[in-house]
Amino acid sequence: MLVGSVEYTGIREKSKLLRPSLLRTVENYQEDLGTNDASRTGIRVESILNTLPYFHVTSNFAADFMHDCLEGLCHRVIKLVINHGINSKLFTLISLNFRIHSHKLGKYEKKNIPSPFTKSYLEGESHAG
Repeated sequence: MLVGSVEYTGIREKSKLLRPSLLRTVENYQEDLGTNDASRTGIRVESILNTLPYFHVTSNFAADFMHDCLEGLCHRVIKLVINHGINSKLFTLISLNFRIHSHKLGKYEKKNIPSPFTKSYLEGESHAG
């Protein structure tokens, strides 16, 4: 779910329960768009989807696998699993990166070699590796 205009990043990262007053509405979407401050609001430009009749992005309740999982949840789960493995002394960050680097990739997979995990990535809020 999208979060309303009050400190987008902080609420998304720290809120345990989403309060209805913080949900994005057509009104606060337009206000946030008008601030031209994507780092605070999470909105860079008006969605082209809003030009469709009977549709607005604030009332879209369909799950979006790419944004919900691949760009959000999966990063957090991977960090948790890796941190657990390191903290449980199942492996080290160095051994994990060595195994990833030395894994034999196929012809097509070689184009998508994963970046090594860094300590700052595993400890921070960033999604970048």
